[in-house]
Amino acid sequence: RSPLGSNKQTYTTGFIAPSVGTTIRAIGVKENCINSAEETFTVKETCQMPVISLNYQTGAVTITSATEGATIRYTLDGSAPDGSSTEYTSLTLTGAKTVKAKAFKDGLDPSAVTTESYSQVATPTVQKDAVNNVITISCDTEGASIRYTIAASAPDYNSTAYTDPLSYDASNKSIKAKAFKEGMVPSAVGEGQYKLQLPAPTITVGDNLTVTLATVPEITGI
Repeated sequence: RSPLGSNKQTYTTGFIAPSVGTTIRAIGVKENCINSAEETFTVKETCQMPVISLNYQTGAVTITSATEGATIRYTLDGSAPDGSSTEYTSLTLTGAKTVKAKAFKDGLDPSAVTTESYSQVATPTVQKDAVNNVITISCDTEGASIRYTIAASAPDYNSTAYTDPLSYDASNKSIKAKAFKEGMVPSAVGEGQYKLQLPAPTITVGDNLTVTLATVPEITGI
């Protein structure tokens, strides 16, 4: 119906959108002026907002929408996604990022934008404690879990958990460490290689001038 018909309403402020499928018609009217051209808008169903979640053990990001068959597009540069943004199929973060996602489907209005920002766990530090003659691994992110490997490939969440300083078994070997914390992107890999000083053997002279050499249990080859 024409906006000048018997059911016309004068617009003064925003109003709740009518049900899906309703067509809104509007024109501008002012005394002593020619009426504006008519503008129409049909209310469409809107795609459901995407849900973004992070697997903190791997850095993989999952993005879903409750609208069946919707295409999800996302950005990582802080801009709002549009129809030309990258289509979501899979995504793994390797650094701190802001993920913005929007759902699209033919015949429906695009969803609102969902935004999630993720910080990255600090890179672990591998260093030698010369005073105690051990190798330590630390992370500046409070509450992070550190995993490490010795003379092997880069660690993942299933690698050995760091709980105590490393001793002679790790001496002069490449130690790689990675840190994890729920809600954050896994850290980059920290790495170090240090030689530990062997303690001096203990020499004991027993009966019949028998000489015994002894040292810590971890060390062999004296």
